[in-house]
Amino acid sequence: MFEAAPIKKVSVVIPVFNEQESLPELIRRTSDACEKLGKDYEILLIDDGSSDRTKAEIERAAAENPKIRCISYQPNQGKGGALREGTAHATGDYIAFCDADLDLAPEQLADFIDRMQRENADVVIGSKMHPESKVDYPAIRRVYSWGYYILLLLLFRLNVRDTQTGLKLFKAEVIKPVMRQILVKRFAFDIEVLAIINARGYK
Repeated sequence: MFEAAPIKKVSVVIPVFNEQESLPELIRRTSDACEKLGKDYEILLIDDGSSDRTKAEIERAAAENPKIRCISYQPNQGKGGALREGTAHATGDYIAFCDADLDLAPEQLADFIDRMQRENADVVIGSKMHPESKVDYPAIRRVYSWGYYILLLLLFRLNVRDTQTGLKLFKAEVIKPVMRQILVKRFAFDIEVLAIINARGYK
């Protein structure tokens, strides 16, 4: 029976833009979730051109916890640009993307890693359309989501129910070359990344 290679290090990449108020909880919950993994980890907070004290708050946290890294630049490049920058700096053999709004809890990362190991997957993607997902969407939004899913399936053969979800896990050898290739830096970034990965035959 095939056994997945043991994980040496997990990198969590989080783009942030003017998040000085929410950073303490974000950092606390993400750090706690990573500590419970029982593996080496790093948290890369990407200050995507913030105009408030976001950079200073990240640097303060990094001074207290050497597992936290601050990457900051100007001007704002959008989510795709921030994740591309973070991926380039990540040193883990697994790389997770996590949104700063905590819409999908970082505590779920342990389940993502377990699923990736058990199924020997290259990518694990959260989904608000999953039967066990606890969200309350208006009916019209569910219709739009299904229509969007069918469109991506037809255009890219991309059988992913929720491409925009804020929590994704990748093997580093899969995501790093893809991130060097992407062109889109804003709202369509997720689609481009997943379409390329899918076209390359990854699981």
